[in-house]
Amino acid sequence: MNPLVFSISVTPRPKGRPRATIRGRFPQLYTDTETRKYEAAIKACAQMFMAGRAPLEGPLSVSLRFRLQPPKSMTKRLRAAVLAGEEAYQGNCDADNLAKAVLDPLNKVCWGDDVQIMRLFITKAASERAGIDIRIEELR
Repeated sequence: MNPLVFSISVTPRPKGRPRATIRGRFPQLYTDTETRKYEAAIKACAQMFMAGRAPLEGPLSVSLRFRLQPPKSMTKRLRAAVLAGEEAYQGNCDADNLAKAVLDPLNKVCWGDDVQIMRLFITKAASERAGIDIRIEELR
């Protein structure tokens, strides 16, 4: 099967930490509103891309490329070097937290469960246009 390749035009953000509150005498964990909105947007884009296709089955390889915008406060020289790939740009997010915020909403949309992911490639790159490029391949 051909790989599934699509892009999402959102500003990448890491998975938010779980929050806790007390309801009566019991603690309750919840996900913050911004993370829920972000994950809902990722899921909606993936559903549009899948267009009614069934989730993939079997072992998968997933590549995520996070396009991060360098801050406007960066000097023009450094910004140009970062965008040209001459200087590394780390951004302000951990790669694993960025990936988690994308992989969770793709469950039951692009694949049945993320336990199917056998290989995961994560790249952070500086770009004028923020977004996420996703490539999903079945492993034979």
